[in-house]
Amino acid sequence: AMDGPITQVEALRTLPLGEGEAARFFAASRFGGIDCLRATFVHHAYAPHTHDTYAIGNIEAGCETWNARGRRHFACPGDLVFNNPLDVHDGAPADGGYSYRMTYPGIDFIRLVAGSVAGHVVNDTPFFREAVVHDPEGARLFAAAHAALEQNQDGLAGEELLLRAYGRMLVLHADLREGPLGREAGPVARVRSLIEARYCEDLRLDDLAAAAGLST
Repeated sequence: AMDGPITQVEALRTLPLGEGEAARFFAASRFGGIDCLRATFVHHAYAPHTHDTYAIGNIEAGCETWNARGRRHFACPGDLVFNNPLDVHDGAPADGGYSYRMTYPGIDFIRLVAGSVAGHVVNDTPFFREAVVHDPEGARLFAAAHAALEQNQDGLAGEELLLRAYGRMLVLHADLREGPLGREAGPVARVRSLIEARYCEDLRLDDLAAAAGLST
């Protein structure tokens, strides 16, 4: 039985890894040690569990299936995966296995990123509307950030990329309900337009804030 929120390390310990499976944890240390995971699963299935943190990531190969928010979901390459804090979820391979990259940022950190994009303090808990979204460009940006953090060749570059990825996700895929954010002509609408117009370029969080007329 699930006694309460657990870490991803604890969730992974429920079953041993089998042949062809691998899991590697590392940390985004400059952000207070956000847990990061890169894994390949062929048979490994998670029991239902929750985290105190978000679970945000992308599928690199194959397909994952899981139950969350009362529905069964499938995610494949080009998809972003979002579990909000305390979302009960499991996870299993579909059609032969999958590889994925995941991060587990805390609520306070995601509020800080949301505040940077929104230009004011965000006290609500940002809520990702869907458990899976097809967003190849967002998945590419997130995967680049994750790989840079894993290789740790330039920690600052990896963390800058991760901030950009999270900021983009919050603008496009989350409900930020405070202040002017609901207005079509508000800051987030301008940021969304910039992202859509310049999606092939490297966008810094500073650029997004400047577009919104805000400071990071």
